[in-house]
Amino acid sequence: MRKPNNTQSSPKASAGFSLIELMVVLAIIAILVTLAIPNTKGRMTRGQIEESLSLLIDYQSQIQAHYKFTGEFPANNGTIGLPDPEKIVGNYMVAVTLADGALHIELGNKIAEGQSGRVVTIYPVYVPGSPMSPISWVCGLSAVPEGMTAAGENLTDIELAYLPMRCRY
Repeated sequence: MRKPNNTQSSPKASAGFSLIELMVVLAIIAILVTLAIPNTKGRMTRGQIEESLSLLIDYQSQIQAHYKFTGEFPANNGTIGLPDPEKIVGNYMVAVTLADGALHIELGNKIAEGQSGRVVTIYPVYVPGSPMSPISWVCGLSAVPEGMTAAGENLTDIELAYLPMRCRY
């Protein structure tokens, strides 16, 4: 009788990888690929909102001038001669409503999927009782600086991840 040779491996051990081992490796690769893909939708939406905000620079100047002259922020679009809200449009916005100094941008047109109808507000912040102090502007969920007061109401209803950095904190 011959003794088995322990130096040889059994035929089953050299057959290759099992199905479970291959599935585990594929799952790990899928997770890594998912983490490596950048959030292009968020970046794209932030850029679209940023472009819409840049279209309002002239209106911001008119609002500031009205405040310096009257000591009050304009109540609505007509107060300072702005077009009707639905006539202020852009690539990514369908209306801009002025209410007590705050500009409410209604998103639409070519805005990223799922963001149409949402609102981003840009509003002036000022030092109460000091009309000659400079006026600053904040947007979205950005905090009002200490010692200043916000004019108008913030109606921003878009998720934080889609807001430009200046509108977040």
